[in-house]
Amino acid sequence: PQFAEVLYNLGNAYYKKGLKNEAKDHWSRALELDPQFAVALYNLGSLKMEQGDTDGAIECWKKSVEVNPEFAQAHYNMGNMHYDKGNVDLAVREWEKATRAKYGFWQAHNNLGNAYYAQSMFDEAISQWQKTIQFKDEHWPAHWNLANTYFFHRSQVDAAVMEWQRVTQINPHHWQSYYNLGEAYLGRSGHRLLDPSRGLDAVPMVR
Repeated sequence: PQFAEVLYNLGNAYYKKGLKNEAKDHWSRALELDPQFAVALYNLGSLKMEQGDTDGAIECWKKSVEVNPEFAQAHYNMGNMHYDKGNVDLAVREWEKATRAKYGFWQAHNNLGNAYYAQSMFDEAISQWQKTIQFKDEHWPAHWNLANTYFFHRSQVDAAVMEWQRVTQINPHHWQSYYNLGEAYLGRSGHRLLDPSRGLDAVPMVR
């Protein structure tokens, strides 16, 4: 195990120098000596993802969480990969595990909110975006998504206005929020406001 750690550290050094094949070789050799080396499995999976081998990446991350079920980043990455492949249920399952393994993992909460919204699970989406801004208030897309969901799906105009205002404080160039605020102040019925999906499409996932 001690020599496996040496090989792992050498792999990290090679990776930092941009020598990815050498990094892959050393992490693989470390795993030959210690197949339970969770961090080496994780790094090898991340490298495979960079090289376009998504199935290989998921397999490595899956092994890493078998060794260490609390490996939040591995769960999170698997969730992202599953989502990209269209496996929303698997993605949600992994992001939920990530949030349980790591308190304050705002990226996973944000992605859960987006996934729930896409399934018209609006209460669940709101809950996850609220957690996102609890841990990362300056992440304006969560405020934007909350505002639109409050307005279009819960008829909570005051709550929506507060969230659009918060977006403009964080991102003064977000014209969509100014537009929606103007329409809300004018008492429009809502049909002229920008569709909430625009905000979700703008930043669908946090990587």
